[in-house]
Amino acid sequence: TGYFNLILNERLVEVNQAALERALVNLRSAKGFFDVGTQPKSAVTRAEVDVATAQVNLIGALNAVVISRTTLNTLMGIPVNTPTRVRDILAYQHVDFDPKTLLPEAFARRPEYRQIKARLEQSEQTVKQQFRNFFPSITASGTYGSARSDMNEIYNYGVQLNWTIFDGGGKIALYKQAQAQRDAAQARVRDTELTIWQQVEQAYNTAIQSEEAIGAATKGVESADENFRLSQGRFDAGVANIIELTDAQLALTTAQATLVQALANYRIAIAQLERFLGRR
Repeated sequence: TGYFNLILNERLVEVNQAALERALVNLRSAKGFFDVGTQPKSAVTRAEVDVATAQVNLIGALNAVVISRTTLNTLMGIPVNTPTRVRDILAYQHVDFDPKTLLPEAFARRPEYRQIKARLEQSEQTVKQQFRNFFPSITASGTYGSARSDMNEIYNYGVQLNWTIFDGGGKIALYKQAQAQRDAAQARVRDTELTIWQQVEQAYNTAIQSEEAIGAATKGVESADENFRLSQGRFDAGVANIIELTDAQLALTTAQATLVQALANYRIAIAQLERFLGRR
């Protein structure tokens, strides 16, 4: 998450830098139109406010990069002031998952599940062994030989039966203890299965929703960009006021930030799902 947060904040710096550049263009246009008398002084003032807001937002975005880089350095165990650079991988790329195979894969890969599953199997074997101890043990033996004098073959067979009739309840106590340990192991397995199921299900659903959000956000950017260009053209033609232009500018910046956030959310969801599947 720290890795993607740094990429996200670096992308938001680009978004806010572009917003500042557009605001500066709008300010120059407003001043030019005011000088020739086609726009009122309020248009210049509004454009100046827009520039100041964009500058503040850019400063905040730059500060967020510093904080996220410090956080990532801390997670990696390196000096916090290390100028760590990360590769931007927020470009959308569909990752395919088969929902039918997610849980079996998680159960097969997750080491903590394999461990408690092995403990359950061991406890079940212990219960079986303690149950067998209630019954007699039978051992058989046999020998074969021959007498040197007449070469007669000699066979000896023996059967031994051991059965402890009374042991003061020791076997019963051991059997009940083994059963209790098995029941506890079964409960741990069930709890872990439910936890893994919940983690995988939530991560998968989050990935699906995040991917859908990317599509919606992409269309939002396209619409906001077209609206801004139209508003800018109307303002330059003198048929739109500065409020319409700055509103369109804000809508475009918001749409671009929403798309970047959606891309980051998708990558984070994919990383989380792969971790819950035991791939990481």
